[in-house]
Amino acid sequence: MIMFVDIAFPISSYNIFTYSVPQKFKSQVDIGSRVTAPLGKRSTTDIIIGFPKKPVFTGTIKSIESLVDSYPVLDKTLWKLVHWMSTYYFTPMGQVAKTVLPAQLSMKYLPQKTWIAEVLPNAESDDLLSSAFVQRNVVDFLHKEKGMFPVTGLKHLASNPMNVCRILEKKVLLPNTVKSLNL
Repeated sequence: MIMFVDIAFPISSYNIFTYSVPQKFKSQVDIGSRVTAPLGKRSTTDIIIGFPKKPVFTGTIKSIESLVDSYPVLDKTLWKLVHWMSTYYFTPMGQVAKTVLPAQLSMKYLPQKTWIAEVLPNAESDDLLSSAFVQRNVVDFLHKEKGMFPVTGLKHLASNPMNVCRILEKKVLLPNTVKSLNL
């Protein structure tokens, strides 16, 4: 059985467009999900706003191309707000949804990363760092901390702690630096 979705584009049109859903996406789509779909000669990111039983449009119905997110970006409460704003302010739903959602969602968003460092448990710094005072202080500090520590927290020991950690990594005193964590 063919599944259809109504999509609101962030354009200045009140038209709602109906698309079919490929089998591989059927279990993943929901109201508030962002999808990529063809509009004219281009593909755009759009939001699913409904599931019609059968389309009103009688022409050829195109399929959505991909899912942008693995979960809906609009929950039920936010969806009610978008619907109310669209009705109250006589504004197309796609425009309201674009306004309500954070601007980062319309770009390829990468969460902020926190760089962390930890010293190798058996790392001996005395011989390798006899003349590198700042590097020795960083290694000694990380030994005392016993575990992962944010690189930015080492600013009291070095003016450029990331650079110091990368040097220590080359000297095999830190594991592949400084891991990057999305927090």
